[in-house]
Amino acid sequence: MDKLGNKIGVLTFWYGNSNYGQILQCFALQHFLKKQGYNPYLIRFIGYGESKFRKFVKSCLPFLCAKPSKIDRLRQFETFRKEHFQMSSLYTSLSQIQQKPPKAEAYIAGSDQIWMQSLDNPQQRAYFLDFGDDKTKRISYAASFGMEKYPEEHQKKLGELLRRFNAISCREYSGIDICKEVGVKAEKAIDPTLLLTKGDYLSALNLNAEKKHSTFIYSLNIESSDDIRWQELREMTSESSVIVTPAAGYNESAELFGKEVSYLYATPEEWISQIMSSDLVVTTSFHGIAFCLIMHTPFVYVPLKGTYAKANNRITDLLQDLHLEERTLSERATYSDIISKPIDWESVEEILEVKRKESIDFLLKALRS
Repeated sequence: MDKLGNKIGVLTFWYGNSNYGQILQCFALQHFLKKQGYNPYLIRFIGYGESKFRKFVKSCLPFLCAKPSKIDRLRQFETFRKEHFQMSSLYTSLSQIQQKPPKAEAYIAGSDQIWMQSLDNPQQRAYFLDFGDDKTKRISYAASFGMEKYPEEHQKKLGELLRRFNAISCREYSGIDICKEVGVKAEKAIDPTLLLTKGDYLSALNLNAEKKHSTFIYSLNIESSDDIRWQELREMTSESSVIVTPAAGYNESAELFGKEVSYLYATPEEWISQIMSSDLVVTTSFHGIAFCLIMHTPFVYVPLKGTYAKANNRITDLLQDLHLEERTLSERATYSDIISKPIDWESVEEILEVKRKESIDFLLKALRS
């Protein structure tokens, strides 16, 4: 079988209008697969279901049935998708994708927190590739559960779904443990955004960023400026301008920092360029941190609190692997403490390159076996 003719259907999150990590992890995996000679495309699945359509849209994804806001139109996510993604027709239910499954030599589930929702919603089975015939390879790449422990009442079904996979990798150590609990082996893989290098992004997206001597806040999943200790940060960065990009994740994006900052509703390309050109990035976001690592930009990670804290392990795992735990804001560590310590980028790149090779080896072996 000619490798160049291999079609790979990728199932992941793709539909948001303001979450930069979501759209860029989707881009990165497709771009990587194309570089390897494969023919990847995005399986456009949104699990409305038939009978619960209105309830689902209202509670989870209101932006899907409405035109992007004026602010989100500035981000141009739909333009980015059209320029950079190959895409299937739209599937809006599990039964629809089961009755007419997309054609591919292999399906890949991931990355992102695609396994976070409970299996008591049957639509979620699509993210476990519960469609298509048994001849199609099923692979998960850096899929995330977004939780430390899977609900006991759904573990039996989880095991049944995972046993259909030819190869499984997760983004967090907790995901590997969840798989092990249901009798399935999984490996750890880095997020797709980290499969590409700075040079890959510069050439693929035609980026050009000059240093702006600014602090960049990627504001995601916070409800108040106090969540990132804004006054403390502002005192530390009083000599430089502050640029903020709000985005929607678990809650809607909002301008939380008053009029003393500049708000940037960037395109995906501009967002990466802003990270690359800034002196410092402050964020709660996994992908915000990931692109700081790629672009060698100093950063401070602000952990989420309360209900959303369960998502922190994806970032703490990454920082632990790279020996960068001290970049985390805490009661014991101030902005001043963190910013005063330079990052050994040579060491980070050496570790990242090893993990990149391990992840590439996993994925290519799974596709070629």
